[in-house]
Amino acid sequence: MNLQFGSELMMEERLTHGLGADALSLPSLEVRNTTGQRSVQLHPSFIGVIDALEESAKLQKDGYLEISTLSGNQFQLFFRLGRLVWGNDLEGRFRRWDRLLRQFCSGILPQLRRLQAKGPDALWEYRVLLKLSQKDCLERETFESLIRSNLIEILFDLIHCSSEVSDIKFVAQKESLLSSPICLFTVPSTLNEAIKQYKAWEDAGLAGSSPTWSPFICSYEALEKSVSPKTYQVIVQLIKGELSIRDLSLLLPGDLISMTQTLVSYEQKGYLEFCTLEDFLPPWPVVPLAENSAPSQDMPLVLCVDDNPRNCRELGKIVVSGGYRYLSIQDSVQALSFIIENQPDLLFVDLVMPVINGHELCSKIRKMSAFKDIPIIILTSNDGVVDRFRSKITGATEFLSKPAQKTTVLSAIQGHLAYAAHSAQK
Repeated sequence: MNLQFGSELMMEERLTHGLGADALSLPSLEVRNTTGQRSVQLHPSFIGVIDALEESAKLQKDGYLEISTLSGNQFQLFFRLGRLVWGNDLEGRFRRWDRLLRQFCSGILPQLRRLQAKGPDALWEYRVLLKLSQKDCLERETFESLIRSNLIEILFDLIHCSSEVSDIKFVAQKESLLSSPICLFTVPSTLNEAIKQYKAWEDAGLAGSSPTWSPFICSYEALEKSVSPKTYQVIVQLIKGELSIRDLSLLLPGDLISMTQTLVSYEQKGYLEFCTLEDFLPPWPVVPLAENSAPSQDMPLVLCVDDNPRNCRELGKIVVSGGYRYLSIQDSVQALSFIIENQPDLLFVDLVMPVINGHELCSKIRKMSAFKDIPIIILTSNDGVVDRFRSKITGATEFLSKPAQKTTVLSAIQGHLAYAAHSAQK
């Protein structure tokens, strides 16, 4: 593991501290509290992280500490004059951001969506928070709680995967955005809270589990027999391999640890299994690239409206593989203005969405003369006669069942675009 301090961007000085094989061969460090009792075992690699955090604080410079893991994840902790300001990680950045907004900013989500129009950069989320603070949209205590929770989660996840840490470096960087930070956090207090939470996690017998995992049901019959009908309905509704344990903790009663213990016990009984989740798509519009090349700007633009980021991502892979351009949006309220702005050639619309469903959105689109002939394909897992009939009434061109298959999707796109082009020539 390499530990480096210095700048790759704006400063030339560099101090290198090699931890090397000797550090990795040390036994796990045992941190003790003031009473001398065992606090929590930390892997030697995390001791390197602690050293790097302390060194970063002593430097009292602006910049970020970048920590890479063998699995390919990358953590960044941003500093302003030696104090922590923000943090993110490569694998769960936007899922964490979404959860933090729902936890601390649920009352101003519409305003947040309007602010989330431009990106990306490493401090994009902090830029949004800074705009909110300038508009006095939230109390200062709310900002502090959100940022502190984010930093503690990042450090908690770092402790959990510390055996995989491969490289640590501090990059000194003058960032104007950090010149007037919303709030500052000392390294010792933030780190101690993260270690305290991980100790509780470890003492609960959960060291082998991660709050980033997602549970899914593998034996519905056995689960139904073991829990009450009410509990079974809640579990079936929420546990689908789409929400992480942390996501679920905001929706289910009880604390994170007790809920995780219950889920782990269900796994041990064979009712559930755990999987890892891909991160959400960035909140700004994204055009995914094909493996070898980007779609030509002359190719038709396909746009998807679906509140499920995973569905958007999977459909995007299919669409781009066919050589088409692709955009998606998860907010059905903002979808109409997004469609007008981007002028797509074909639309995929999810049927079941909060606030404005697929039928209502389709009807609104058809009332606009510019889109009266655009192909609109309704996507749904509710493949019923009533829904199909209503889709036709509201102006849908076709009705496809989920999960969408690649050949079906590409065939539908090709057919509808060819028909639309032919009709336009008449």
